[in-house]
Amino acid sequence: MIMMSTYGRIGLFLILIIGSMPSVSAQSASQLYAEGVQLESNFQELSALFKYRNVLLVSPNHQQALYKCCELMCRIGARESNKKNRDIYFQSAMMYANVLLKLFPNHDE
Repeated sequence: MIMMSTYGRIGLFLILIIGSMPSVSAQSASQLYAEGVQLESNFQELSALFKYRNVLLVSPNHQQALYKCCELMCRIGARESNKKNRDIYFQSAMMYANVLLKLFPNHDE
C-alpha cells in the first residue's frame, strides 16, 4: 500500500477538481466571476467553487476568486461528515489563504 502525505492528497484533490473543469478560454475572468457570484447567491456553493476555480485558470492572481475559493472550501468542508474529506477541504482552504497572503500581503481580508 502506498502512503500519501497530506500535501500529496491535497494535490491529488486539486488535480481531480481541475481535471473535471470545462474549457474556459472563451470567457473572461470577470464573466466567470460574475457567474460564480450568481451561483453562490443561489446556494449552489460547489458549482460556485468550480466557477471561481475557472476564474483562476484564466487569471491565476484574481484576488476575489482566490478569496472565494478559500471561503467556500471552509464552508463546504465544515459540512463534510467524513473527517478525511473535511481535512482535505480545510487544507485546500489554507493553501488558498497562503497564496493570498503571498500575493496580497497588505490586504485586510
